[in-house]
Amino acid sequence: PREFFLHLEGRLGMGCFGKKGKVAPDGGTEVDEVKPTVGPLAADRKCRDIICLLLFIAFWVGWLFIALLAFTDGCPNDCNTPMRLLYGYDSQGDACKDSTKQMFIGIPLDLTGSRVCLNGCPSTLGDLICVDSQGKFTETVPTIPTMCMVSNVRVDCCYVSYPTKEIMFKCVPDISDVPTNSTTDTQQALNSALGDSSTLSSSKSFAESPTGALGNAFSQVIMHWPILVASIFVALAFGFVWLLLLRMFVKVMVMATIIGVGVLLLGITIMLLGKAGIITLGASTSTAGVSLTEDEAKVLAYIFVVITAVYLLLMIVFFKRLLIACNILTEAGKAMGAMPMTSIFPVFTYLVVVVLLIWFVFVSLYLASAGEFDPTTMTFSYPDTTCINKLKDAGADETYAEKTCNTNKGDATESLKVFEAFKTSLGGNFTASANITSTTYENPFGITLNSETYDYFIVYHLFGFLWTYAFILGVGYLTLAGAFATWYWTMDKKKLPRAPILKSFYRACRYHLGSVAFGAFILAVVQMIRIIFNYIMNKMNKHKDNKIVKILQCCVNCMLKCLERFIDFLNRNAYIMIAIHGKSFCTSALNAFKLIMKNVLQIAAVNVVGDAVLFLGKVVVCIGTAFVAYAYFNAVAEDPTLIPEAFRPSSTDGIDPLPIFPMLCVIFIGWMVGAMFMSVYETGIDTIFLSFCEDREINDGSTEKPFYMGASLKSALGVKNKEGGNSNKVAPSD
Repeated sequence: PREFFLHLEGRLGMGCFGKKGKVAPDGGTEVDEVKPTVGPLAADRKCRDIICLLLFIAFWVGWLFIALLAFTDGCPNDCNTPMRLLYGYDSQGDACKDSTKQMFIGIPLDLTGSRVCLNGCPSTLGDLICVDSQGKFTETVPTIPTMCMVSNVRVDCCYVSYPTKEIMFKCVPDISDVPTNSTTDTQQALNSALGDSSTLSSSKSFAESPTGALGNAFSQVIMHWPILVASIFVALAFGFVWLLLLRMFVKVMVMATIIGVGVLLLGITIMLLGKAGIITLGASTSTAGVSLTEDEAKVLAYIFVVITAVYLLLMIVFFKRLLIACNILTEAGKAMGAMPMTSIFPVFTYLVVVVLLIWFVFVSLYLASAGEFDPTTMTFSYPDTTCINKLKDAGADETYAEKTCNTNKGDATESLKVFEAFKTSLGGNFTASANITSTTYENPFGITLNSETYDYFIVYHLFGFLWTYAFILGVGYLTLAGAFATWYWTMDKKKLPRAPILKSFYRACRYHLGSVAFGAFILAVVQMIRIIFNYIMNKMNKHKDNKIVKILQCCVNCMLKCLERFIDFLNRNAYIMIAIHGKSFCTSALNAFKLIMKNVLQIAAVNVVGDAVLFLGKVVVCIGTAFVAYAYFNAVAEDPTLIPEAFRPSSTDGIDPLPIFPMLCVIFIGWMVGAMFMSVYETGIDTIFLSFCEDREINDGSTEKPFYMGASLKSALGVKNKEGGNSNKVAPSD
């Protein structure tokens, strides 16, 4: 069998069963031509951490099974649908659908007990809306109607209508105040039902979904959609320009920032010293804009003297490392210029993330709408099995038992009373067939969604999202790291292999998906622990105001967040080492950690410089995009014909010169595009830095072990490749 698979992998290029080779004429394998001695193209790769990949696949199979359970909950008679979250429900827990889709609150004082499903929202004041003893709407109005009161339960009665407007199938109160000077019985009943203005406000908040505000926001988005689309391309243009500026002037920008901060600190220190009377300054200079006493100024002056002295001392000590950091940023810019696809590749990563988000939300909606509706809490849940079993023992079928127990919050005694009353209403001729029977979907594994499994499935679903999200980002990071590593470890940068980003993606998928799954799993576990911890703490209502508990929660959160950041940092560096050497996750993480510890001061300098430049890049792209959008909105306010005719309002008077929601969308787009560009640049910086440290560790500039670093880094270190065999190795601590 091994010979068969070796032959097959030679034909198909699989490479997971042995060393890659070509097929010889006799059917065997031949070793490839001589390859580079170091770097991604020289690594002896094979499938790594396969068990982790298999576990990840098995987890996804389980996730699909849970989704199937959520999709088929209640099937075949009452299949689950997220639309159950959209429609309102009457006081009996029945959905408002078919011919009666609109939920109306008959008595705003009784938000849960007076809901009724209508065939349209009332728009007038004082009409009668009658219901039967089951709380269902009826068009029959009795000659002498009984007015529905808060205390009335299961009696024929009538509500008094008031003006409403329909929002997402809900009848939302559209009345500013309670009518006064009421004399008739109907008007008095209306006053009694509506209560005061605050009651109407509560009723409106209860019934109104976010669609009202969102409707206005989306109407603005539709009106200004061209600028939203254009802002994507504007942000891309700003991103490319910023990367070009970084490539050309990164040293100038960094040094100008360092000198600027130093001058600023020195100026503040001198001003405070003058204010404190320690040194003599001009009167206007020493007091301008500063309202401090002399003692306060002295304290601040001494603090800033220390800060300024430490800052200047660090800049002097770290000058060489800062210069190396600038050169690493320059090399990252050169690499991105040589591989333009690196700037586009994150788009595909984000598209996959969007697909994952859609899947997560889709399954979440089905899980949220699974179970029975609880009319007292307006939520879906699975009732306690004890109550259900007692009703089933009394003769009720499972569907009726679940519904009744859910309505009564799992109270078995009250549910039995309701069931007995239901049997009595049938004239004593009750049989099991009198219930509304339903056959639920049965899966071959005997596992169903119920009160015992629901919470576990929610945790499984959330962990699946965290693990997969980290996995997708990990694959994207490993792919980019492989491309940048290929550029660094190519001696002649002008002879870069073709399509390095595609080849790196191929290597990541062919050999290292298991390693990425391993790293993503560790990160997801820490994130899940943090989420569960905060959930438990938020549920501890008894101790929510306890200061010790709050301090404990804050400390644990801080530690877990630090651990999460550390693991994320270690994962990214492990992926870089995997891209360079092709080893397993644990081996790569250990090697990366050792390399970082040997160069901890240098990595601090690179992180400080890199983070400052990256943050500034995001801000520049975001502000630039927002400025262009602001100019467009002002132009539209002066000339509304700039809005596409199909979306132009009939009245152009008073068009908002700065629509808030579209502007926020533009700012968000600018920030995300800037973050996308800067994430590529950050990956390039991290990869080139770690490759630079590895280069210094294993090479010495001799003919046998030449340096692969660029000319700017060699110049900063004062080294060069020699034709002879003399060693010129630089210690990692230098």
